[in-house]
Amino acid sequence: MAIDVVVTNSKLAREPAPRAFLEYLRDNDATLSLAGAVAYYDFPSYVDYETVTHRADVVILSPMHGVICISFAPFMQEHDLAELDVLLTDYASNLVSRLLKSRILRKSLNQLSFPVTPVIIALNDVAVGDLDATVCTSFEGFADWLGGISANYLELERAR
Repeated sequence: MAIDVVVTNSKLAREPAPRAFLEYLRDNDATLSLAGAVAYYDFPSYVDYETVTHRADVVILSPMHGVICISFAPFMQEHDLAELDVLLTDYASNLVSRLLKSRILRKSLNQLSFPVTPVIIALNDVAVGDLDATVCTSFEGFADWLGGISANYLELERAR
């Protein structure tokens, strides 16, 4: 079963990095262990108390990897990357708090049964300071990172 890509608006045509990334996911879903996963472009979005809309560029729901919230940072400087990190991790935290409301999605009262991971794909070699999000500098770097998660998942499954 191939990865399902859901595009909720026409903005993707004007966004080369997310468009290329979604094509990369489609072309490499088996290699990336993303069979059965769903990738959403520009969805879901949340509005905070100050009416600021928070969103990730792509959100992947994967049975093997959990939820991966991705923002793209083409040609950003380190201080811009730090600002994007705050926005993306706030988004991921908001998503976790909403998912925790569902009994079937949580392991305990304050822990989900799967990880929610913010990832920044910075398409240039930028100095990465102390960030909460995982930073990948290429699609192949993302694939390597994802492969590490897949290996950890398979080890946990064997241990059960």
